[in-house]
Amino acid sequence: MERNFSAGANTKSGYRGVYWDNHRGKWVARIEDQGLRIRLGYFDNAEDAAFLYDDEARRLKGPAAICNFS
Repeated sequence: MERNFSAGANTKSGYRGVYWDNHRGKWVARIEDQGLRIRLGYFDNAEDAAFLYDDEARRLKGPAAICNFS
């Protein structure tokens, strides 16, 4: 599957909305909605977190969502 964005130099995971949590030793999926950060869940691998981020982005923003996977 292809990503349709540039992850950016500071993203360790390579995915939008996916970050490493040093305290828990897991990947966390997080999204912003109306200025609020919403933690979606913790995962053993970054790809699973990215899929959840995409699902929530589509739910919140519909066709305007910028997702990790096409």
